Amino acid sequence: MAEPIGLKETLELLDGVKLLAVAGKKVGKDGIDLSDLQHLVGLAKDFAVLAAAVEGADGALAELKALDEAETIQLIAAVFGLVKAVKEA
Repeated sequence: MAEPIGLKETLELLDGVKLLAVAGKKVGKDGIDLSDLQHLVGLAKDFAVLAAAVEGADGALAELKALDEAETIQLIAAVFGLVKAVKEA
């Protein structure tokens, strides 16, 4: 059995998607206006998270192909966390 390669890149990608989705939902709540600049500033503050998400995105596919049971559970929990964050935004 091959040694698990982990989920680092996949989890970073999900973190980036979560940031963008939450900001997008907040912007879209009442239409787009100048008050939405605060959400863009928030994204800029988390630029390192977005950069890590994009930087390792190509490694996420390899990670997904090599999932073991524990990683699958961890990934499902991360996806549920993303959905919850977007719903609460």
